[in-house]
Amino acid sequence: MKSKKLTLTLVMLLLIAAMAFAGGKKEAGTTAAAATVGVTDPLAIYATLSEYEQATGNKIVSFSEAPMLAELVKQGKLPKVSERLPEEPLVISPLEAIGRYGGDLTVASLGPKQGWDAYPARVQGLLKLAPDLQTIVPNIAMAFDMSADKKHLTLQLRKGMKWSDGAPFTAGDIMYWYDDMMLNDELTPAKPKSWTAGGEFVKTVKLDDYAVRFEFAAPYPPILLRVGMSDYPFAPRHYLEQYHIKYNSKADDVAKQEGYDSWWKCHAYHFTTWSGNIEARLDDKLPDINSWVVQQISSEGKIFVRNPYFFKIDTAGNQLPYADRQVVRFFESPDVINLKTISGDFSYGTFVLYLDNYPLYKENEQSGDYRVSLWQNPLGFNLGFGFNVTHKDPVLREIFQDLRFRQAMSLSIDRDEINKVFFYGNGCEMRLYMLGGILIRPPWGILRMGMPWMTWYNTDGKSGEEPPEDISTLFELLDKWQTTLPGSDEYIKLGKKILKRHAEGLYYIGTVGLVPRPVIVKNNVGNMPGDGAV
Repeated sequence: MKSKKLTLTLVMLLLIAAMAFAGGKKEAGTTAAAATVGVTDPLAIYATLSEYEQATGNKIVSFSEAPMLAELVKQGKLPKVSERLPEEPLVISPLEAIGRYGGDLTVASLGPKQGWDAYPARVQGLLKLAPDLQTIVPNIAMAFDMSADKKHLTLQLRKGMKWSDGAPFTAGDIMYWYDDMMLNDELTPAKPKSWTAGGEFVKTVKLDDYAVRFEFAAPYPPILLRVGMSDYPFAPRHYLEQYHIKYNSKADDVAKQEGYDSWWKCHAYHFTTWSGNIEARLDDKLPDINSWVVQQISSEGKIFVRNPYFFKIDTAGNQLPYADRQVVRFFESPDVINLKTISGDFSYGTFVLYLDNYPLYKENEQSGDYRVSLWQNPLGFNLGFGFNVTHKDPVLREIFQDLRFRQAMSLSIDRDEINKVFFYGNGCEMRLYMLGGILIRPPWGILRMGMPWMTWYNTDGKSGEEPPEDISTLFELLDKWQTTLPGSDEYIKLGKKILKRHAEGLYYIGTVGLVPRPVIVKNNVGNMPGDGAV
């Protein structure tokens, strides 16, 4: 299941922001106020307007906005678009053509805290993966610098960038996340292991209003992937201070009025400190930095409306996104989502679409008014399983922890049959369940199958259950590997050692991998790649 989530995240984060809501895939927009510019293929991303103009020789002399925002400007309810954009907006050259404004992007979800077809198209990080899925590039931050010893990451923010309510987005919002959330023991009793290196939690330094530096006690190259893929170390300080006891002496009273017995529980509702659980944020008044911001949450779904202060434009000077809203509809089961998908109810989807249903998807292309593509899976695995090695039943725990049992289970699997029956022979047999290509985290299976061990690891032994010696050793190797200079002899040596232990331990058993994923896109949605995309 994890592979499906990660694959979608990597691709959608790069592409959906440039989707064109057009009558045809190649139909150009008419709202651009700047001179006509060429649209490159593949998708090109420029960190700043200056970079775009220097690289292409083209000039963007003015900006355009969606009609719904232009009307608010006309009514005096919103500043003009040039005042809402940062001094240096990020520029995207769409994959196919300049899009047209308007319409909804409708997607499916299995509930209010799950939205893998939704949030990758909406959520923005400080950095991001480039289209090559290897290079980290600027995003919210307009520039970054990793020190030669890999201990310090410096970020330069965009002057004039704003939250969705118009408040400035500055280094103060990162410092609030660090000083007032991460270092607060009530909001964050266990400091995230993912922000710890050399046995010490990260130190965050404000250099000026638009620059910060993350400092680690040991080399920590994974920080680039943290802020580029999964973690969001910033929070709307101007909004959240009302719920924080440090800034509001009556925060406990505010909490009680909202039904909480302490200020920190109330604060946690309005803004969860766990970056990875973006969809768990249920405050519909929370200012945001994303392409669409939450407008309504109900039992039927969520509605996100365009962010009038979004920091990205296309090469014609149009403020993105093109679609007015992102509509997320809740369903109880993948089967229902699949039926709704082939009926043409969604703008795009992939999370619960499976290759064994590919003939069904193709059969309904015309009636559903959509197109089906097969995208590559760059992460390796597709299907694997494991056993709860910390099971409460002592008999089962002993069986599951016995390597001989796991070896027997692995040997009993007919991977060739699984590949032929479920994936039409399109996959490859994979006995080792792991992430590949982008980020290799060998003990992945251990963490998933031994949750108390994971808790022990993440809390430095303060809670959870201490793992056996072989697992503790593997965790130690992982920590050392992550703080070793990438590409060095020691880095490669440690990586091989970890992979060898992981393969021999069979903590999570692989079956088939490298299986292409079906992606369905409505015909009025453009700037999406076709077959073979990754």
